Amino acid sequence: MRFFNSYFLLSDQHTHDNEVAHWRISALRIISSLVLLLCFFVACHTFSSALALKLSYILVLTFGFLTIAGGLLLASKRFYKQSAHALLIAIVIASLCMNLFLTDLELAKVGSMYMYSCPIIALMLLGYRTAIAYSILNIVPFYMIVNNVDLSNVTGIAQQLPSADLYITGLIFLFFNICIPLAVARTIVAAKRLNKSMNVANTLLRNKNELYKTFFTESDKAKVIVDEQFNITDTNKCADALFGLSTMPRKKDIKITALLPSMAPYLNEISQVVEFKERFLRASYSVAINKNYRIYEFYDCTEEHVIKQNLLTAEQENKRLKYSNPHTKLPNEHWFELQCERLISKYSHGFYIVVTQTANSEYLKLKLSQQSAQALLISAYKRLKAIPEGPFLCAHVATGKLAFIIGVQGEGEVKNKVLPAIKYTLDKTYALQSGRSQQDFLFGYARYPDQGHSSAEVLANAESALKHANKCEPISGYDEKRSQAFLENTKFLCY
Repeated sequence: MRFFNSYFLLSDQHTHDNEVAHWRISALRIISSLVLLLCFFVACHTFSSALALKLSYILVLTFGFLTIAGGLLLASKRFYKQSAHALLIAIVIASLCMNLFLTDLELAKVGSMYMYSCPIIALMLLGYRTAIAYSILNIVPFYMIVNNVDLSNVTGIAQQLPSADLYITGLIFLFFNICIPLAVARTIVAAKRLNKSMNVANTLLRNKNELYKTFFTESDKAKVIVDEQFNITDTNKCADALFGLSTMPRKKDIKITALLPSMAPYLNEISQVVEFKERFLRASYSVAINKNYRIYEFYDCTEEHVIKQNLLTAEQENKRLKYSNPHTKLPNEHWFELQCERLISKYSHGFYIVVTQTANSEYLKLKLSQQSAQALLISAYKRLKAIPEGPFLCAHVATGKLAFIIGVQGEGEVKNKVLPAIKYTLDKTYALQSGRSQQDFLFGYARYPDQGHSSAEVLANAESALKHANKCEPISGYDEKRSQAFLENTKFLCY
């Protein structure tokens, strides 16, 4: 039984689009197998009679059709269309041979009716177009039957098998009552199975529609389906209400980027925050079963976004306050030391830290307001930053003091060339609210790593050197002995 199921393809397994359906191959094999059996029995039964009567054409015809039927059966799956057409042509040839080799005209008319099966077989195996072609071709045998056309004169056959009427009518009876009905039954079974699978598929589709209705249409979240060109193909009620799409007559022609322009640069991000009419929406998408479609889901995250932005602003403000002086808004000592440490980790050569302040600092405190003193310091900072190829990492490190870095190697060049040029720039007249002011800046410097192994230590030594600067010697380098003596003197005076 398993052999019959596999050979005659009775299971109707799924076939790909470019393959022939199993039920068609099954119907062809059923017809070919039964025709092969009929030809075999006729060949065996007529063999002795044909030899006795020396009717060699009978032997040629019976064994010829037996061979054709066997070939069709073998080629039925691999060369299905060719085999189906060959079967129909064989039926036409068989009907023609009955008219050519039967002397009994009435019996030849019965043989002509053999062609009437062609449209039915063509419809099952090849489709309606081939069936129509054979229906038109059947006009020929119909004409021959009605007009008593006798073709036996063409071959000149004078004798036929004594039991020819039994073979012809028997073949017609068996072909129309067994071969074709079995093939039609196989087609009906396939149709019933297809109908059953369609009913199952329709049931699944209805269930999926219910799920679609539950999870999409009636969802409490705004959902939008877009195609591969990002055109909106469907929306639910929440999306219509959120975006005002219910008032648009042709909403399905709108691109989602036209509805939400801020999404355009980030279409391939699975989750993002977009702005819509002074509100913020969290947009995330999932790919549908058909990968050409995306399902976007939106929910209002305005409050969350505002809180996040406020926290970010506060964090930036805290960072700004941490690294800048609260009065002058200039980078502070903490920022300066941090940048110096980064420089130390990346820069293998030494460098100088310079601290400067005006020699008139005490006078400025008395003469100028705090606002004017801060304005003067800011102007000095700007002059330092504007010097071409000048100092870098400028910062406000203490009251009235600015610090910066220079990267030259020799101390002589620092003291006699670089810092005098900077002093010349800083000493120029300043325009303040209280009037114009002439300044005289002092400088103290120390070198890393010779005079300190950390930025804080070198900065402290530069400030210590600044204490020894005066109008007569405005530029002072760090000297450990002199600084130690200064500390000792300060300590003595305190006692």
